[in-house]
Amino acid sequence: MLPLVLAFSALFLFLLSQQIAYYVTKSNFYHEAEERYQLDHLLENAVLHLQSHVRKEGSFEEELSLSFPSGTILYKVVEQSDGVIVVNITCQTQRGSKLTNTAHVQLNDGQVIQWID
Repeated sequence: MLPLVLAFSALFLFLLSQQIAYYVTKSNFYHEAEERYQLDHLLENAVLHLQSHVRKEGSFEEELSLSFPSGTILYKVVEQSDGVIVVNITCQTQRGSKLTNTAHVQLNDGQVIQWID
C-alpha cells in the first residue's frame, strides 16, 4: 500500500510542477507581449510627433525628450545635410524595455524617407 501512495504522490507532484511551469511561461509571455505593444505605441507616437514638428517648424531640436504615462521617447539628431536629418529615436517603457530606431526625415515635408531598425 505504501509504494502505491508514494507513486501517486510523486505523480501528483510532477503534474503540479508541470502546471506551475506552464503558468509561469504563459505569464512571462503575456508580460513581454504587453511591453512590446507599449513600445510599438510609443514608437508610433514618436514618428507622428517628429513628422508634425518638422512640418510646422522646418527643423528639429538637436535632442528632445518626451514623457508619456507608458514611457519616454528620446530624439537625438545625429546628422543633418541637404534638407535631410537623421534622427535616432529611443523609446523606453516604465518597466525599462527599450527600442531604438533611426529615421531619415526630409525637412521640407517631414516625410520619413528611410527607416533603420
